Amino acid sequence: MLSEEEKKLICRGINSVWNEIAYDLLEGNYKKTIPKSEVIEVCLDADRLRDVQHRPHGVERDAWRELTARFYKLSIEEQNKIAEGFSQYKRFGL
Repeated sequence: MLSEEEKKLICRGINSVWNEIAYDLLEGNYKKTIPKSEVIEVCLDADRLRDVQHRPHGVERDAWRELTARFYKLSIEEQNKIAEGFSQYKRFGL
């Protein structure tokens, strides 16, 4: 189980991943949008979130690794529920 503060940190990390991959995923097409569920899926896929470059400011590398390890041990349903909090938007574009 993650605390509310840890959930917020995970969401900030997801936002960091999205900011990195959005242009490539949307192929630079400013008219293309994708649903939030797809954004969450690609951000959590391939352990992108574990990468320490996506840790929020002020979070130590080892602490981020430990937090993301605990996050990825949660069920997919729990991960998605937490990840929903990364943004209020339902669709994403450039």
